Amino acid sequence: MKIREGFISNSSSTSFCIVGINSYNKDVKNKTISLNKEFNCKTDLEENGFSFYSNSDYGMEYLGKSISEMNENETLGQFKESVKKELINAIPELGKDIEVDIMIDGWYNG
Repeated sequence: MKIREGFISNSSSTSFCIVGINSYNKDVKNKTISLNKEFNCKTDLEENGFSFYSNSDYGMEYLGKSISEMNENETLGQFKESVKKELINAIPELGKDIEVDIMIDGWYNG
């Protein structure tokens, strides 16, 4: 049996479960940055397992790391802290007080 982890997409739908930030996060919304622009400028984020998702119908942007990237011996708290540190290092404009969280979303594009 084949099990697919992480980002799943076809021509009509998108779904994901990540630890990260989104454009509705009050800490991100108050900053004049585009998560998409920042992600595209930071290839090291992609090389370290980060993904960017965008829903243009609702103006939502998500940037984070799939839960499947969490190490077996790592707690969720430790994983969230490591994601936060990587985001702050890559995008200092976010500030040290940024909150990361688990985000599960999906939408139909048809």
